[in-house]
Amino acid sequence: MSARCRVYGAFDPLESLFYRDVLHVGAEWMGWLSALSGVGGLIGAALAGIMPTRHINVRAMLVVLFMTGVGSLLYVSTPFVAVACVGQFTLGVAFAAFGPIANTLVQVHAPLDQVGRVNAAMGAGYNLAGAIPLLCAPTLAHVFGVQGTLIAAGVAVAVVPLAILVVRRRELADLVRVERAVEERA
Repeated sequence: MSARCRVYGAFDPLESLFYRDVLHVGAEWMGWLSALSGVGGLIGAALAGIMPTRHINVRAMLVVLFMTGVGSLLYVSTPFVAVACVGQFTLGVAFAAFGPIANTLVQVHAPLDQVGRVNAAMGAGYNLAGAIPLLCAPTLAHVFGVQGTLIAAGVAVAVVPLAILVVRRRELADLVRVERAVEERA
């Protein structure tokens, strides 16, 4: 799961149990599903690279995060390998598109002399988001089961950006206008 959202990827220790106990497949499937995520990642990065600049904005980033959650849910919500394959592919596309969009937004919004510091802070945040859930993964898996814990992580990754899109839509519209104005000046 190394190619996925750090919050979700923090539950890596549960993944082998998911393959064994839910999908009922051997460890080789971890490789096959990761390969599908990688193929999706190539496509997601390519799509982000050809995305018109007027569409690279905070809304696009939130939609991509939402799609990461949807991919996570597809991946872990059923005992069917075919559905897990679709989920991994979707997850790869969305996660790979997130990086270029987020980096572009940092360059648009951060003062030039602060871009390095902002990227460093974001990297620290990603690392914390990957490490903190490791502390609670065993307890959550004991209480909710392996699949239940993974589903909850996917739900969190999907619900948070969706809630922001809905609840803060006016603020997002204002921010998108600012982003487009900066783009037009450049």
